[in-house]
Amino acid sequence: MGKSAIDTHADVLAGLTIDKLRKIAKAKQYQIFDKGQYNLNIWGVRCDTENTKEFNDLMLVFYKEPISGAATKWVIKAFSITTDPSDLNLINPINSKGCAILKEGQYISAFKLGLHKGDYKALVQNTPLPLYRDFDKNDKLNISGKYNYEMAGINIHRASKWKISRMIGLYSAGCQVFESVRDYEDQFMPLVEQAAFLYGKLFSYTLINIEDLKHV
Repeated sequence: MGKSAIDTHADVLAGLTIDKLRKIAKAKQYQIFDKGQYNLNIWGVRCDTENTKEFNDLMLVFYKEPISGAATKWVIKAFSITTDPSDLNLINPINSKGCAILKEGQYISAFKLGLHKGDYKALVQNTPLPLYRDFDKNDKLNISGKYNYEMAGINIHRASKWKISRMIGLYSAGCQVFESVRDYEDQFMPLVEQAAFLYGKLFSYTLINIEDLKHV
C-alpha cells in the first residue's frame, strides 16, 4: 500500500501559500472567494494519472478564519482524495458511453449541499460539467480529446463510512472522493455546513493539476 497523497506531496504542500494560489488563479482567470469568513475555496488537485487504484490526489480547502473581532487569517487545509474514477470502474464502466472523468477547470456554483445517493450529506452536482468519457475499458485514464457537458452525478463525497482505505475500489466512477471518513465528517463537512449557513447551499469547485502548484 502506497503513501497517502498528503505524504507524497508534503514538499509541495509545505511551501503552499495563499499568494501562490492567487497566482494560479490569476493565470487561469479563476475566482478566489475572499469576502467574509468561511467563504470556501474548494480546489481539487489531480496528481497522478497513472495509478488508478489508490487515493493519490489532493483537495485544498482555503478560506478566511476569524482571529479576534473583525480580524481574519487565511487557512489552507489539504486532504487525500481521488479526482478520477478507479481502475475497476474504468475497466467496467457503469455508463455505456464510458467512464466519466472531470475536465480540469473552475466551475462556479456547480455543486450544492445535498445527499449522496440519498444516503448522507455531500456536495452533489448542480449544473452540467465537462466530462471526458473513457470507453477503452483498460485501467488507464483517457483525459484528452472530446468532452461533453453532462449531468452525471459527479459528487464530492467520502469513501468508506468506517475506515480509511487506500484502494478506491467502486467508490468513484468519476466523483471527487475523500479517502478518510474522519477528514470528511470531522473537518470538511462542518466547514461546508458553516459556509452554507452563511452564503447558501451552492458551492464552486476548481480542479487543477499538481504541476500548477509546482511551478508557482
